[in-house]
Amino acid sequence: TGAYETIFTTDCLNDLMGAFGMCWSGMSAMKDINPLREKLGETVAHAEFSLYDDPAVENGFSLQAFDSEGFATMRTPIVEGGKLSTFLHNSVTSNFFGLANTANGSRGTKGSLGVSPSHLCIGTGSQSDKDVKSGTYLELVALQGLHSGASAISGDFSFGASGFLCENGERKQAVRGVTVAGNFYKMLQEIAAIGDTTHSDHSRSFFAPLIRFDKLSVAG
Repeated sequence: TGAYETIFTTDCLNDLMGAFGMCWSGMSAMKDINPLREKLGETVAHAEFSLYDDPAVENGFSLQAFDSEGFATMRTPIVEGGKLSTFLHNSVTSNFFGLANTANGSRGTKGSLGVSPSHLCIGTGSQSDKDVKSGTYLELVALQGLHSGASAISGDFSFGASGFLCENGERKQAVRGVTVAGNFYKMLQEIAAIGDTTHSDHSRSFFAPLIRFDKLSVAG
């Protein structure tokens, strides 16, 4: 029990980002349920943090030249240098806000028009993976109950997790059945280090460097 600097595996970080994915959506902003709706151009993350959607990312498994509406897709910066640049839009949400369509329209076989990323990517930082893993930290490799324990509106989360207590990149002790709690929007601003090497999740739909978050609350 205590406050730990924490590194999520790429798959776990993808799960965490997915639980709060509505905050990058123009659809949720249009419905006025996006807590970042009024923060375009403002700082929402650490100065070294960047986030973008790339339909043509190298080695991605969701490559697409057109979205579900037939618009040509493009690389879309969402957060640049910690500042919120845009939301992901389809033709409806872009017209609503009078902004450029980012060609992120998505539609299921029977569902209505929505908004979704193709490959969500986090930009690399300035530190090597070895530097990111220096000292003592908690590595989380599995998350339980994430969606039921996360509020995309407030950013608060509390979920079960398993992983390892590590020192200088070496796993020293297995950790199981702990509860990790924090606030997603605060966590994005409290980043201790971002690695300079991109890694992908198992489905190759999410790409990110190692990110070391500062002092998440752990109990168990």
